[in-house]
Amino acid sequence: MNVGSDVLDKHYDKRSEKQNNDDDSDQSDVEILDHEFYDEGFQSSVRGTAVNNADRELSYVEATATFLDADGTQIGEGPDNVNDLAAGREWEFDCMYTSQDASRIEEYEVEVSLGF
Repeated sequence: MNVGSDVLDKHYDKRSEKQNNDDDSDQSDVEILDHEFYDEGFQSSVRGTAVNNADRELSYVEATATFLDADGTQIGEGPDNVNDLAAGREWEFDCMYTSQDASRIEEYEVEVSLGF
């Protein structure tokens, strides 16, 4: 978010959709459908929706937003997770920025991963 601006330069790295697990299973088991940054004064987060594209229940799925300043320096990270996401089911995630000065956020990246 630029100081004095209501618009956040949203950066999304599609390479981040890859699973973080050790097997060679299909990399599209979980897909991010949409995401957006919001700042409600007392809370800043990335809210979005992901879907389980696998033909099986996924025991653990995590979404992580990485918050960057104007220089590309990581200034925060916010996770959210869900257990037992059924096949075909969508999940709404909300990755909170926990630092106090959200005006420093210039862009963010969001990714999903499986397992612990």
